Amino acid sequence: MRKPFPSGYREKGINIVKLSKFKYAEIYFPGGCNIGSRPIDFHINGFKKLGAEVFVTTVDGSYGTKGFVTDEMDREYSYFYTCGPEPMLKAIYKKSVTSGQFSFEERMGCGFGACMGCSCKTVTGYKRICKDGPVLEKEEILWEN
Repeated sequence: MRKPFPSGYREKGINIVKLSKFKYAEIYFPGGCNIGSRPIDFHINGFKKLGAEVFVTTVDGSYGTKGFVTDEMDREYSYFYTCGPEPMLKAIYKKSVTSGQFSFEERMGCGFGACMGCSCKTVTGYKRICKDGPVLEKEEILWEN
């Protein structure tokens, strides 16, 4: 079962790392109402209001810490959420020491599960990102080390 972004964890002494690739992100209201592109600060401030400690990295250091998202994973954290290209997700998978959620960015041939072009190998067989995802738990993903 997927966990929603938690609230009240800071009071319980639990730190969460939010990993993001972009300075801008598309966000949607429940029900599919697209409200468009927003600066990443919009999301960061929202996560902070929920009590999360947020760390941002960019390769060139233009925002947050200079480096890769995996560089911030040396900090203590209890759960993570990440989205991005598959090479980045694999690096996070290898470095992570806790449970977490991976939101896949995958090209989808048909968009409704028939072609199996966006499949990911899991402990229960292949899952289609377009139909069974795009979010999968770390423990269900099978990637070669």
